[in-house]
Amino acid sequence: MFGNHFKHIMENEEANRPAPSAYHQYDYALHQLFSRALFRVCGLPPARLIRLDTVFKPAQEKRIDMLFLVEHDHPLKNYIAHIEIQTSNNVEMEFRMFQYLSLIYGEKRMNVRQFVIYAGDRPSNMKTKLKLFGLDFRYELINHANNGLKSRSRE
Repeated sequence: MFGNHFKHIMENEEANRPAPSAYHQYDYALHQLFSRALFRVCGLPPARLIRLDTVFKPAQEKRIDMLFLVEHDHPLKNYIAHIEIQTSNNVEMEFRMFQYLSLIYGEKRMNVRQFVIYAGDRPSNMKTKLKLFGLDFRYELINHANNGLKSRSRE
């Protein structure tokens, strides 16, 4: 179906590909054969492909400030409440909360509602939303800076 195109792909990718011992033989063959074709199937525009490392460092132990199971009379309404308390601005708070969401949901498999209670001396400048391709993540920020208590979102 794709003709000699795969031969060209395989020749160009071989120099950038880790040794097969790092992969199960079957997976390695599929990666070799389909990497550029899958790029096209996904509807991504023609571009220069640079293979990135697919091995990530083991996750560090994460400690969450507070986690509660919120139970209702109807079990389908139950969810996990996650609360973090911040006394200083964190410029990567939206990313950190998204990581926590992923960890919590991955283990509990329940809906999660997240809150950051900010009690710093300076006004909060933390973002509460993270928008990526196909992802629209947000958490609630309760701003208690300078003894004022209000809930708000920040893009």
